[in-house]
Amino acid sequence: MKKLFLLIGLALTTASFQACTQTNASQTNIDTEKAAVLKTIEDETRLFYKKDHAAWSEVYVHSPKTHWVCVEEGVTLRANGWNDLSAFVAGWMKENPEPMDYEKSNFKSKNVQVTVQGDMAFVSMEGSNNNPDGSLRQTIGSRTMVKEDGKWKILSMTSYPSDSPKGSTPNVYVHQSE
Repeated sequence: MKKLFLLIGLALTTASFQACTQTNASQTNIDTEKAAVLKTIEDETRLFYKKDHAAWSEVYVHSPKTHWVCVEEGVTLRANGWNDLSAFVAGWMKENPEPMDYEKSNFKSKNVQVTVQGDMAFVSMEGSNNNPDGSLRQTIGSRTMVKEDGKWKILSMTSYPSDSPKGSTPNVYVHQSE
């Protein structure tokens, strides 16, 4: 009888160890994927600042489903579909060819939330950076990511100021022209 209890105890311990090992391996994989997602987002900004359209393009999904919205002071930029986004950014880079100093911009993120489900990921975050004129820019943004050929790419991007203009609430941003 003691041998039976010992064998049952050993079997349960082994099963528990295997479950913990699988859980730890699974968590390690998720953590690795989250890090890769965040690296892609950082790379996108670095390449945009470098004004390297070809390399910048590599971090995006090239699809009519690609969606991009960026609200800046006094202007809202929106592109639906990769072709329009690529053409818009290529034109802007051609008109503004001087690279910007990524390091001097001092990008910081906080309240970063990353959810990975298979080959899709969603990221929400708050960010700040120094504008070229030295003023502080604070934003709230999100990215929807898709894994293509083993690489995380941006399918959708939103970015808007973290201020609260008239008509806004803590969770609803209202952008109005005056």
